[in-house]
Amino acid sequence: DSDGDGVLDCFDTCPNDPSKTSSSGLCGCGVAEDDSDADGTPDCNETCDSDPNKTSPGTCGCGEADTDSDADGTADCNDDCPNDPLKTSPGSCDCGTSDDDSDGDGVLDCFDTCPNDPSKTSSSGSCGCGAAEDDSDGDGVADCIDSCPNDPMKDSDVDTDGDGVLDCHDKCPDDPDKINPQQCGCGEAEVDDDNDFVMNCMDVCPSDPNKKKEEGQCGCGQDETDTDGDGTPDCIDKCEHDPDKINPGQCGCGTPDLDSDGDGFLACQEECTDDPLKTQPGVCGCGNPDVDSDSDGLLDCEEECIDDPDKTEPGDCGCGNPDVDTDNDGLLDCFDECPEDPNDTDGDGMQDCKDCCPEDPEKTALGQCGCGIEDIDTDSDGTADCNDDCPESPIKTFPGYCGCDVEDTDSDGDGVFDCNEECIDDKHKRHPGICGCGVSDNDQDGDGTPDCLEDCDSDPLKIYAGECGCGVKDIDTDGDGILDCNEECYENPMKTAPGVCGCDDLDVNTDGDMILDCEDECPLDENKTEPGDCGCGVSDDDDDKDGTPNCEDMCPLDMNKTEPGECGCGESDDDDDHDGIPNCKDFIVACDEAAVICPVDTEC
Repeated sequence: DSDGDGVLDCFDTCPNDPSKTSSSGLCGCGVAEDDSDADGTPDCNETCDSDPNKTSPGTCGCGEADTDSDADGTADCNDDCPNDPLKTSPGSCDCGTSDDDSDGDGVLDCFDTCPNDPSKTSSSGSCGCGAAEDDSDGDGVADCIDSCPNDPMKDSDVDTDGDGVLDCHDKCPDDPDKINPQQCGCGEAEVDDDNDFVMNCMDVCPSDPNKKKEEGQCGCGQDETDTDGDGTPDCIDKCEHDPDKINPGQCGCGTPDLDSDGDGFLACQEECTDDPLKTQPGVCGCGNPDVDSDSDGLLDCEEECIDDPDKTEPGDCGCGNPDVDTDNDGLLDCFDECPEDPNDTDGDGMQDCKDCCPEDPEKTALGQCGCGIEDIDTDSDGTADCNDDCPESPIKTFPGYCGCDVEDTDSDGDGVFDCNEECIDDKHKRHPGICGCGVSDNDQDGDGTPDCLEDCDSDPLKIYAGECGCGVKDIDTDGDGILDCNEECYENPMKTAPGVCGCDDLDVNTDGDMILDCEDECPLDENKTEPGDCGCGVSDDDDDKDGTPNCEDMCPLDMNKTEPGECGCGESDDDDDHDGIPNCKDFIVACDEAAVICPVDTEC
């Protein structure tokens, strides 16, 4: 019982604290559970152990409440205006009064007689707050109390003309009828006798019933009416209903004095107003001259052949060509290629003078076969049969190499006509061979199979790609059913990929400890991955925490011993009296009629 509190250390939570046994309390062993201020929080857990209202100093420190009376965010202890939420210090105006300067004049409202008037601070002046102390006329009297604020000579109520308006406000102080000059000026009445809205003083015709303000072109008293709207009033317009004329001229009012065709005669003086060559219609009418171009006694406007003195109408041959038949063959000369020869020997309708085959009624020209032979083209190829060795073949006129019905074509340009080969579009082959036209019969890898029949034309060991592709054998070295090309561990039938342990070792976890055997030094021990001090299969636990594992500790539950010694595990081999006999075996002697152990060998 180290602390002598009557409770053995093995049952004592605080073996070195005589004030605590079953619990360490709130303060822990060795610290008193005192509560000096009786606030329910032990002194060990607070910094204000003498203040029952606080456990920590807060803003104001122990012994002073952190109260914020005006709720402005500043505690009263730091607030010089604790009841003013807008201030924390008195400022110039003291607590409860704002230090505002509403009018921005540099004087706070609390000291400003006119807090909303930046022009006044200590006094409201003659005009009061908000009203300027202006003196427009500089007479020493403010405008607000000056009857004549713009007259430095007056500040009294003088009315010279007695019209009820003070002189200082009257722009006509000597005219009792006016206070402003208006249009006529002071001393002259604003009268409009003719009610034309222009005062007599400014009206050239002040008594004109037509309300004229100026004499105009007709003079006062006479209307300036312009009936035709031509800009000239009727009083001086001799054609008052003609907007284009003010004088009758040669043609009179309503008719313009125009010479439309520029022939020197006004339109009102002639009938052909748009014909500069005629003033009267004559026989042919305006616009058509009365001339006889061919001098045949008929004016041009009366005939169709104006330049042919022998004809007045075109007839069959037209103007300038006579309608005559010189050879009397019934065909007018203008249509007759031989107007002086009526002969047609073969009676084919073509006169001999124009007929190249005058004795062949079937032909008028030699054609391809000449006169007497019909130009028949049986195959319609443009070459007559008489000149065509293949008269029934439209594609050829000579048999050539392939005969009349087959063209001598070499489609692939290999020097052999299509009719003599099977591969007409393959210049490298005449016959299909094994691979057919257009495909070479090459055997690149020399395996006896042409490239066209195999997928691996560069691999002599394979014809088809198989699973592994050309150039790679389809073999299964480890016989696991997976070809070598499809796995990394082709020599181990138990694995296809190295995994963690590689191709030679299986990725197994025999002891189920989540560590593969290849990385586990104790593959059969689920609790260990290394032998440790005790080896695989044996725990390295040290129950008594003495630094010696249980497997090597003969007293695995005694932190003070690894061997039993003389007293056995769980009991110390101490020899307090140094007599060579451990306390556990030191003899029992009688003292005061009681049996006690005296390990220190002192008097009882």
